[in-house]
Amino acid sequence: MLVDGARMPDAGTPPQSFGTFAFLNAAEVATGRDFDGQIGRLIAAIDRAAAAKPDNGASIYASSEAAARRRLLVDAARYFVTPLILLLAAHFLVVVALDWNVVYPRLASVIAPLIFGAAFSWFSGRGAGAACGFALALGLVAAAGMTV
Repeated sequence: MLVDGARMPDAGTPPQSFGTFAFLNAAEVATGRDFDGQIGRLIAAIDRAAAAKPDNGASIYASSEAAARRRLLVDAARYFVTPLILLLAAHFLVVVALDWNVVYPRLASVIAPLIFGAAFSWFSGRGAGAACGFALALGLVAAAGMTV
């Protein structure tokens, strides 16, 4: 907010830690008779821009952190718990119920985490490092579950 004719600084004036501060837009406000009206319009504009603000008074950042936690839990259920249950059920079916060779579920415990890790990376928007860590964790937990 620029008050009483103040101007934005030149690009080289602010410290480097301010980043692109000099290139941002600002609202101009004068301290004259229309000050209350100008501030009212500024507050209304801020309220419109921050429409995602929760009613309980929490900050927008807190609500976005809560949404990120919920998304992480949904991703964990979708890409970790579900394939883990499927792998353990397949292991039980193949090894215990059908008395087949243990090689097939062990092979599935390597291939399935890679497939679900790629899906995790592709659909959740997380990077390859997260997908590799996810696939490794899923494979290890599945193999430990099959061993037990």
